[in-house]
Amino acid sequence: TLRRLPTSRRQGPPVPGEAEMTPRELSIDVPSVPFELLPNRRKHWAAHARAVRDYGAVVRLGAISARNGWVEWQMAEQGTIDVDWMPLSCCTVQVVATIPRSRRGPLPDPDNLAAACKSLSDALTARDRGHGQVGAGIIEDDGPEHVTLLPIRIERGDAENVRIIVTEVV
Repeated sequence: TLRRLPTSRRQGPPVPGEAEMTPRELSIDVPSVPFELLPNRRKHWAAHARAVRDYGAVVRLGAISARNGWVEWQMAEQGTIDVDWMPLSCCTVQVVATIPRSRRGPLPDPDNLAAACKSLSDALTARDRGHGQVGAGIIEDDGPEHVTLLPIRIERGDAENVRIIVTEVV
């Protein structure tokens, strides 16, 4: 899902030759976090590594699909074919986990989900993680100087999934 954010209004007259920046925002929908990634689960290290690799691949594919959709949307809006995605050097990341309404009991603990989302943020980066795992190139790096992680929101909905909302900070 792509959304154009309102441009910020600066006080005072515009500076000649300075274009107003519109922050980029991507909304990436992926399946729910696997149980093997939750920190309170007892699991063998190999099962955990397999879950990290597999979930990272799913997030990477979803992020690349959303990025390509944004590029196509910009090309159509600008009427040009010279649009490219550059990794975000400063952004916020919001994770929204949706739990089905039919599931009984309390909602999951946000702290457990935050720890389980480490492979999710790794999959969004532009750098090589080793072992042939290159991120989707959405964000430059997942370090604190590049990314502000917003608190995880947990909601009830129709289906179980995770939505990652990446917003550029201009």
